[in-house]
Parts: sequence; C-alpha cells; structure tokens
Amino acid sequence: MTVTEQCSAADTVGVLLKAVDMSDLDTIEALTAPDVHFRFGNADPTHTRSELIAAAQSFLGSIAGIHHEFVDIWEVGNGTVVAILDVQYRRLDGGELNLPCCNVFRVSDGLVRDYRIYMDVHPVITA
Repeated sequence: MTVTEQCSAADTVGVLLKAVDMSDLDTIEALTAPDVHFRFGNADPTHTRSELIAAAQSFLGSIAGIHHEFVDIWEVGNGTVVAILDVQYRRLDGGELNLPCCNVFRVSDGLVRDYRIYMDVHPVITA
C-alpha cells in the first residue's frame, strides 16, 4: 500500500501543495493522475500529467519561492476537496506578497484527478 492510499483526500491535497512549495516535481507527478485536468485562473487548462508538470515547472521557474498556508479545508464528499489558502510568493526581484486563493480538487484512488486554482496571480507576475 502506498502512502497516498492511506491518506484522506484532504491529506493528499496537503502533500501535493507541500510538494509545490518545495518545487518537488517528482512528488507532484506521483500524486496526479495521467489524465489530470488542471487550470490556474483564466489560463488555458491542461489535460495530462505531463502538461501539468510542464506548467508547474514554468511557473515555479518564474518565481523565487512559494508557500501555501491553509485557512480552511473541506472534504465535501466523493473525493472533492475545497481549500481556502493564503499563498505567499517571493518574486525574482525580491518582492514578497501574500494572495488569497481557493483551490478545488477531485481525488480518487490516492491521485489528484482535477486541480483548479481560483486566484488572481497578476500581482505576482507584474513588477
């Protein structure tokens, strides 16, 4: 049995977001389904794990650091998790900011199958 099989859907989401904070693409890959649907704000969605990893790699390369702080998290049934977050960003120019965020995930069989980020990331990418 793998670690993700022993975890609740909310636990899986927590591990995934910790991996994002650590820029740990291997763990992100291990926790997402091959056909994961991913959408960050109003960006075009991705539909495969490899597309999600490419998007994550690109975004993480455009910032100096990130940290997700859970404000609240709900498992609303059938593997659906809603996470209210404060996300602390460190930009490449040294600037730091904290933005509110709401993420919605669908988890089954220990894998994230749907990952949606609802936030305005514009302040992070504009100096």
